[in-house]
Amino acid sequence: MKIVFAVFLLFCAFTLAISGGLGEVKGAGEADDEIHDILSSVKDQVEAKTGKKYDVFKAISYGTQVVAGTNYFVKVHTGDASYIHVRIYSAPWQQTVPEVSAVETDHSASDPVEYFDEKSDL
Repeated sequence: MKIVFAVFLLFCAFTLAISGGLGEVKGAGEADDEIHDILSSVKDQVEAKTGKKYDVFKAISYGTQVVAGTNYFVKVHTGDASYIHVRIYSAPWQQTVPEVSAVETDHSASDPVEYFDEKSDL
């Protein structure tokens, strides 16, 4: 019983160590098909939240946060010198579509992708 409890404690400690924080931010060259697919699937949600239509909608960089699913923090080029940051929640094992939690507008190419709260929407 002590061994089972010790393994459980190690598992909890490991889970807490990797859950919650924003992971390494990766550049567009590292954005795989999954990131591009997720971003494409939420374009309508972003346009509804911002009240704008985007002809250009391309992932530039992104970071992830492990929660009870995954939060994606994505810098998106929306044309000319216009960038937005989009927070997307995805839990594919629940068979739900990715959901836009928040959008920050008026970013520049040099703004880093960082954690932002769902409440910082527009």
